[in-house]
Amino acid sequence: MNETRPPAVAGLFYPGQEPGLAREVAALMAAQASPDPGAPPKAIIAPHAGYAYSGGAAAAVFSTLAQARGTIERIVLLAPAHTMPLQGIAAPAATAFETPLGTMPVDRDALARAGKLPFVVESDAAHASEHAIEVELPSCRRCWTRLASCLSSSAEPAPKTWRSFCISSGAAKRR
Repeated sequence: MNETRPPAVAGLFYPGQEPGLAREVAALMAAQASPDPGAPPKAIIAPHAGYAYSGGAAAAVFSTLAQARGTIERIVLLAPAHTMPLQGIAAPAATAFETPLGTMPVDRDALARAGKLPFVVESDAAHASEHAIEVELPSCRRCWTRLASCLSSSAEPAPKTWRSFCISSGAAKRR
């Protein structure tokens, strides 16, 4: 498949046009204190509500990673599913996610490796109207040009499930 997933909540959860969204993301990230430039975190937890509610908190998280631009090889977005019930993880079949700031290609190779796990299914339906990953993409787009993986999952994933996925996709190493 060579399909781009269009935005579902642009203009609702965040500005729907490039100039306004670029200004808002830049302002939100600039308002954050400059974090210690030590080693970037291996994982972050960021809120995924509309920018009016959690934009500042999300920007604080992503600003810690912005300093690592060029050193982070793979990002994996794992988010809860709000629009349909899921068991396990749903990966998109789409090859990219469109945002008002540009297209974010999806690393199909990483998803193919992770797709061998029994709890990972491919489902564009799970992503079609889901906002949780989409609202993170403009901040990701500001920091990186390539998105390794996009996923949705059930609301209560087991930590072992996340870990197995991250290892299989190449986002984490086995200890």
